[in-house]
Amino acid sequence: MSIEFQQNQQAQLEIGLTISREKRSRMKEVTKISGEDELSQVDEEFLRILTRAGCSLLGFVAGLEYSRQGRAFSSNFSMLLCVDWDGVVCDSARETGQTGLSAMREYFSQSQGEIRKSDSLSDKDDQQLLDAFVVARPVLEVGWEAMIIMYALDIKGIKPQTIVETFHSTLKEEIMNELELSEVSAKHIFHQARQKWITDDEEGWLSSHTFFEPMRRFLEHLTTNTGQFIPKNTGIQVIVITTKGTHFTRKLVNRAGITISNEYIFGLEAGKKWDTLNYLMHNHPGEPCLFVEDRLDTLIKVHDRMGDMVSLFLVDYGYNTSSQRERARATGFITVISSPRETCQAHKEAESHWGTDDNDQHPDDDSCNNSYLKK
Repeated sequence: MSIEFQQNQQAQLEIGLTISREKRSRMKEVTKISGEDELSQVDEEFLRILTRAGCSLLGFVAGLEYSRQGRAFSSNFSMLLCVDWDGVVCDSARETGQTGLSAMREYFSQSQGEIRKSDSLSDKDDQQLLDAFVVARPVLEVGWEAMIIMYALDIKGIKPQTIVETFHSTLKEEIMNELELSEVSAKHIFHQARQKWITDDEEGWLSSHTFFEPMRRFLEHLTTNTGQFIPKNTGIQVIVITTKGTHFTRKLVNRAGITISNEYIFGLEAGKKWDTLNYLMHNHPGEPCLFVEDRLDTLIKVHDRMGDMVSLFLVDYGYNTSSQRERARATGFITVISSPRETCQAHKEAESHWGTDDNDQHPDDDSCNNSYLKK
């Protein structure tokens, strides 16, 4: 690990701590002449300053906890940390691809009969198709689209990069028209294929998922109040907002060892993510809200509807591309946060501020050198 890299990670953590020290001083002045409403306004300003400073997710927690320890926040203060699931916490690309392949084949067996593959892909096996699907995965917005992508790869022989470039503009609609397949039918077929896999082999289905381990561990520590880099009783509520079905998400949240009650897991059935965020902020007035995603388009749509009400983060290791990450940085309202390796390093740096819990171990060196590890 280079000295420059380590210094950068230390600087990220220091951003949160430095800004929070300044904020604590201001809060003390405010409390002398004002009430809770003014305190809440300063809380909101503090979060906006952290966002514009490009502070890392860990830097947020550092800054928030420092202020809390100084009794600077209003008495009812807490924070909503909302995270997408697939691409932020869980790597489900191969499971989604396999389910999409099974759903596509089931659809043909029921309505189309056997269909000849294109010559270019007639000799490809399932593993090759899944490898190609992983490349095309960034265009997928909801799970059932996987069967459309698999049709494009397996039957039409379209290259993954071409799918990335044309899926939402033309290709998706063309294939659905060709198959005479409605969105409602596709959802049902995909759901049934996933449920059949779980019914036949739940352990195999669970094992087909891996986790972005530093993020998984980060959330595990937050929700269980354990670990060397997360202070106890932070008042941070972790919430999952995903387009995966709630039933399936709950199984994976449990598998990941993250402790979240069912009321804070919002799946596909909850509707659009910005509607869920609005619902949460309506029910938790005055509480700062952070939203961590891997899809740039989703974050832009949230900002279009909610403005600066939510602090927005794009992970740089999920299902997105380098050009999308550059676009996110250029917006001025989205913070691109560290890859798992960088997050892992920042966790270690945090010990100098909070000390070490002897009951918890350091992340293994191997976990810092892999983008994801199987749970």
